[in-house]
Amino acid sequence: MIALIDNLRSALSGAFDQYSTKLNKQLRLADEETARAEHELVQMQARLRSISGSRDLSRNVILGDISSLRQKLQSTIMKRASDESLYEATTRQIAEEQARRKKLVEDDPITREFMSILDVHERRLKDTQKLYDAGRASAADLEDVREKIIRARIELAKRQEEVSNPPGGIVLSSLNNDLADLSTKVALARQEINSFEKQLKEAEELLEKADGYELLSLKADIAKQNLEEALLWRARLGRNIRSIQPPYVTVIGAE
Repeated sequence: MIALIDNLRSALSGAFDQYSTKLNKQLRLADEETARAEHELVQMQARLRSISGSRDLSRNVILGDISSLRQKLQSTIMKRASDESLYEATTRQIAEEQARRKKLVEDDPITREFMSILDVHERRLKDTQKLYDAGRASAADLEDVREKIIRARIELAKRQEEVSNPPGGIVLSSLNNDLADLSTKVALARQEINSFEKQLKEAEELLEKADGYELLSLKADIAKQNLEEALLWRARLGRNIRSIQPPYVTVIGAE
């Protein structure tokens, strides 16, 4: 009986040790698998951040951005072309108006008369200056001629303004203001076009990255699932190891 009990105890202890060794070996494998899965997932997440630059690389989002940028770019190009055409038309209108006014002044007989008077006074100034230098004219005579020249120039300028800018005519200052405004709009449109083209190029480059990003994201999801399974496996083994107890043989009635 004693030998039988000893054999039973030995058999049970051997089975327990064998089972415990098996569980501990599986636990070490679970730890190794968990560490490997965690390392793999961390590396993939780092590569994803490196590829994306912390930006959303979803294909649908990028394609939406590209479509929006192309629409804005096309609209801005058309607006710039319209403003450039209007700028050129306004430039021609100003040049034509300036030429028309110049022709009006040249054809105006009163203007020509004022110019003749001014020419007479200027020739007289030269003659008076010579006489003054020779001591045959006074400073008052010289000053009188100069005043007549000033008055003649004023009258000529007033007449030229009246002829070239009649009431109800085209206001050149307004056209010049329009031209300056159009010039600013064209310059801003060019800046916007450059900005949209740069953003579009960046978005297209991101779209190329999205293919690799999408594949790597799929692998990262699998790595995450592997890590979850390894953690669950390790947790179950830990519970099993903690729950098993060494065998204990009690013989009732034995001395």
